Formats: sequence, structure tokens, C-alpha cells
Amino acid sequence: MRKSLKKSLEHTISIDEFKVSVLIVCLLGTMVACLVGYFKYGEISDNLLQLTETLIFTVGGVNAVHSVVAAVSQNKKTDETIPQPYNEESEK
Repeated sequence: MRKSLKKSLEHTISIDEFKVSVLIVCLLGTMVACLVGYFKYGEISDNLLQLTETLIFTVGGVNAVHSVVAAVSQNKKTDETIPQPYNEESEK
């Protein structure tokens, strides 16, 4: 049972996606805790607020890095398809 579950998880989600998913689940959990704390006690503790802030910046940073990497890898693919001019000196 465990092996089939592990295989299905490996085929469904990659390691990078799993790390991002965990960040998002943690962010949602802290946001729920902030809302509960606000409505129940009328305030949010500083520690919880800083944790939520850190998770927001982390998720934003991961998304920014992924978009930069995608742009660079797409740029490399287009550079390879552009024909380069023939240079006789490079043959020597």
C-alpha cells in the first residue's frame, strides 16, 4: 500500500511542486489562524503575523524565481534555433 501511494505521489507531483504546495498550505494555515485569532481575541499575535509575512514573501519569491528561470530557459531555446552567420575564421 505504501509503495503504491509513494509511486502515485511521485507521478502526480514533482519535488519542486511539492515544496511549493507545502508553502502554500502553511500560508493558508497561518492565514486561517490569523483570522480566528482576530475574530476571537480581537488581535493577532506578533509572532503569527511575522510568520504569515515571511510565508507571503517566500511564496512570492519562489514564484518570481520560477518565472525568471522559465524566461531564461525559453531564451536559451530561442537562441539555439536562430541560425548563426557563417564565419570562416571560426573554422580555422
